Amino acid sequence: MKPLLLACGLPLRRDRPSSFQRQLELLASAWRASGREVELAGPGAEGLQRAGAAVLLGYPDQFPALGDPPWGIPLFLWAQCSRPPDPRGFEAVTAVPLTSATAGFLHQAGVGRVGPIIPHAVDTGFFRPPAPGERARARRSLGLGLRFAVGAVGAHTYRKRFDLLLQAFALLTAGLPEAVLVLHTDRAVSAEGTNLLRLADSLGLGEGLLLSTEELPAAALRRLYWGLDVLASLSEWEGFGLPAAEAMACGLPVLTHGAQGPAELVPYRDLLAADSATRLEGGSLLLSVSPATAAGLLASAAREPGLRRRLGEAGRAAMERTCALPRVLEGWERLLTGGMG
Repeated sequence: MKPLLLACGLPLRRDRPSSFQRQLELLASAWRASGREVELAGPGAEGLQRAGAAVLLGYPDQFPALGDPPWGIPLFLWAQCSRPPDPRGFEAVTAVPLTSATAGFLHQAGVGRVGPIIPHAVDTGFFRPPAPGERARARRSLGLGLRFAVGAVGAHTYRKRFDLLLQAFALLTAGLPEAVLVLHTDRAVSAEGTNLLRLADSLGLGEGLLLSTEELPAAALRRLYWGLDVLASLSEWEGFGLPAAEAMACGLPVLTHGAQGPAELVPYRDLLAADSATRLEGGSLLLSVSPATAAGLLASAAREPGLRRRLGEAGRAAMERTCALPRVLEGWERLLTGGMG
């Protein structure tokens, strides 16, 4: 049997691998353990000529090889989009949407071959609720003490709207001054010029913000989820929202709003900010959360540990049903059956 090629739309890196790369490495490891031969490649999709089929994670314009003559093998593009895409970019592939919103955009655009929705996989054996004592140790290692801890995880771009999160947290601390925001990202200053430390200072957050910009191995990321009380995901849109999925797998409740991505994953509406402002930009519907609404939901979560526990259990169950690694592999195996020569 020829190998299965897993191609990443972003360059493969030893340090600070992208979420795309992390996802493909997770699948590659599981498939290899089952005896399937798998090759991992970057945007050039090196190895296509040897492969029996290929799964490409990214956007069509990230894969120059898609413009070459037909390869004669099944090509699957694991797709995310915030608006109806140009269908010409999908002529050589079967588009496999990450969420129902992306599926709708692909159909609306008239993409010829659209497969079933397959979400990103989460290793729910690794990302799991903490055992007795693990949460307390995680909180000690993070220096959280008894404070109510809100967290956020993601690359620092404007789309993540960390500025609105800091504003919401500042409103929360007006009534809960001992709260702490743990923000794990890749840089303090975004490419667009937003300086998180300067913004936090202007909002008077002081020691209320714990900013982490170093690369975290998976065990440290899990420890972060274990130590938090709520994860906040306030992006304008997400193709999926892997941190939200990992956090829910760890039994952590997630606050979000109506934007594409995490709102499609979260199985409850108790921490959903439903009054976000909307705007169209380049054909994409982008949502900006109301800081006051988000702060009110965080305050409710802080007051009600029973609510946090119930939502944590519901999120864990949802991830086991939908995003657990074996279920995602089963979805891909159904597509790949008959496609490997």
